[in-house]
Order: sequence, then C-alpha cells, then structure tokens
Amino acid sequence: MTETKVQTEAIARYIHEESLELGLMPKSWQTHIQEGSPTYGRGWRIAAVCPKTGAHFNHPATASGGDYLGWSRTEANGQLRRIMQGLTFMKLSKKAARGRYGRK
Repeated sequence: MTETKVQTEAIARYIHEESLELGLMPKSWQTHIQEGSPTYGRGWRIAAVCPKTGAHFNHPATASGGDYLGWSRTEANGQLRRIMQGLTFMKLSKKAARGRYGRK
C-alpha cells in the first residue's frame, strides 16, 4: 500500500485534535510534521509549535518517544498511527476513570 500526503495530514490532524481534547497541549499551539528526505539525509519529525515564538518542542503525544518518526513516509505514517493508537487508549482510560468516579 502506498502512503500518501493526504493520509499523513489526516493522521496529524487527528493527533492534534486529540492532544487538544486530552489537554496535552495549549489550545493555540499547532502540531507540525516535518517531511523527511532520504536523499538529503533528513528524517521525518513531529513537533508542537508555540504560536508566539514559532519554537518547536517535543510533541506531548509522543511521551518520551522523541520527535523522530522515520526515514520514509511509510515509516512516519506507521509511527503516527502508533501515536494515534496511544492517544485513543489515553482517551478511553480517561473516560473509564471518569465513569468510575462519577465524573463527566
């Protein structure tokens, strides 16, 4: 299966929206995917970007996994899907905990 830019953007948008919903990032911050290039020796990376300074920080959805996503679009999308799955588990855990303690 060939990975496309549309898929990468859709996954990144989901990660961004879930990160905001779970309170992992301030609402004004953005999620940025830096495209890599094996030809030019650049790996794919994910970052949280501060709107005031434009500074790039490790994205909170990666936890301590770092910002490196892979060498190719296929590797990057695979890693983005793992991050997406982790966010889904976090969301389910948060929902279950709220239900357990009678919170909405």
